[in-house]
Amino acid sequence: MLVALAAHYLNSAVQPAPGTVLVISPRVTITGQLARDLTATGHIVATLPSATDHCPKSTVIVGTAVTLLRWCRRTGNRPALILIDEAHHATAAGCRKLLTTYSDAHRAGVTATPYRHDGTRLDEVLGRCVMVRDPDSPDMAGVLAPVIWRPVSLPVDLGQVPLSRNDHGRDYVAGRLGAVLTTPAAIDATVDGTSDAIRDRPTVAFAATVEHGRALAAAYRAAGHRVGEVYGTTPRDERAGLIAALELVPDHPDGLGILVSVGALTEGFDCPPVDALVIARPTRSELLYTQMIGRGLRACPGKTDCLVLDVTGADGPTAPSATGQVFAPTVMNSTARPVAAGDDDFNRDDEGGSEWWSPSRRQVRQMIGTDRRSPTWSWLPGPDGTFTVPLADGQVGILLPDSKSGLWSPLISERYSETITTLADPLPVRHAVDQFAGMADRHLTRADSGWRTHPATESQLSALARWDPTIADRATSEGWAKGHTGDVIGALITHRKITGHRERLESYLTTPLPPRLIAAASTPLYRHYHTSADLGTPSQVRKEASGVEW
Repeated sequence: MLVALAAHYLNSAVQPAPGTVLVISPRVTITGQLARDLTATGHIVATLPSATDHCPKSTVIVGTAVTLLRWCRRTGNRPALILIDEAHHATAAGCRKLLTTYSDAHRAGVTATPYRHDGTRLDEVLGRCVMVRDPDSPDMAGVLAPVIWRPVSLPVDLGQVPLSRNDHGRDYVAGRLGAVLTTPAAIDATVDGTSDAIRDRPTVAFAATVEHGRALAAAYRAAGHRVGEVYGTTPRDERAGLIAALELVPDHPDGLGILVSVGALTEGFDCPPVDALVIARPTRSELLYTQMIGRGLRACPGKTDCLVLDVTGADGPTAPSATGQVFAPTVMNSTARPVAAGDDDFNRDDEGGSEWWSPSRRQVRQMIGTDRRSPTWSWLPGPDGTFTVPLADGQVGILLPDSKSGLWSPLISERYSETITTLADPLPVRHAVDQFAGMADRHLTRADSGWRTHPATESQLSALARWDPTIADRATSEGWAKGHTGDVIGALITHRKITGHRERLESYLTTPLPPRLIAAASTPLYRHYHTSADLGTPSQVRKEASGVEW
């Protein structure tokens, strides 16, 4: 995506000047890889630091944010476009300084993980998110390889590994996790459970610590595999040689079958032939897991799928909510299919059937993510692709998907009026869910509230019959509970409001914001859309932003 953006911009320019496009790389170790991909578009590319820092003919300059800023100041260059690879790092001080110094330049960032665990938001730096694509989106066919998945259980208890907060959120303490996984029994179980499956596949294995990685590499060698190791201290030239060896055909005399790493290959590493991943370091961080699994998803000629082997504790993946561990089906939604039919229990809905009103927690978890700040909210999928949740004072929270951008609009519906209020512009789904933080009546919202298990009342069933007799009959025959019946009624009311006005509403919600409001994206924004009067145009549209004049 980043390469395509740069090529499109330069191809549209009449005579692009040197330094027209700056590409921010998060690490020095991957600037060369970015430069190779950009050079393939036919444009002259330079990397920093280089022997000739003036780069008189290079229209694209690749480097870290600090290096690029230093180069621009020394040469007097003013870029027209700044592109950010691995844009979840855009909030770092160096990147912010570069973007602020050249605030008149166009900017765009791409990342597979548009979420941060430190509370900062990417839209504070880059403005509005304009497009999201899930792995199972039709647009990703031919871009990402299909995933097949299998868990590998070890004789360890992950529940005994302490947790701490790091750059990836709350996760296992690496040193303690590595100690648990480096025991002879754990190493043997890892290799025994993965060796045959990956023997003819270029593989990357992720370890918890360097000590764990070395023990794992030695065990794979003893099992007959050709193994390389890449860690943070591995020299750049040696690292490049090991990656090149992994790209060779499996039976090549100089080729490698497995690269073992800890964190050096989790981000920015691009080797499309890799079609197997051993996630030998369990994690509770969806951000870290997504980065690891992304190393094998790139499609390329001759590659039919990517095998993901998730190492887990003795309990296996049967209760991920108990350990908090992230697995491939959690991240990949419906695109991760088990290797064996016996593994399908983890992919199956927790309860309910295929009808939209069935209380399928698995489906809801896939749509709203695994953010543990609201894991038990009673979100209900609607008949039109929306998700609803009851809030306080008769309000209903709505997640409205936009099929073009892949973003979600967080809305509030007044149950007994025609008003629909938007809390923010369209956002990635997890950020959209965050907009409801602090707004819910926990008694109503929590799926485990006691009142929700009481039998549905006669008035509820009568109201449901007025909305949809078929659903009401099911509710009566199946003995629906009070909470779920109320959720379905709220979803039906919301569906009626949105149906017929959806295109107008989505068109309105995706209208570009004025620059001053984009600059104030960190303040609460509100839009009100009333459908009670003339539907040709909103009868009343009001925007408010704290400290910003509209």
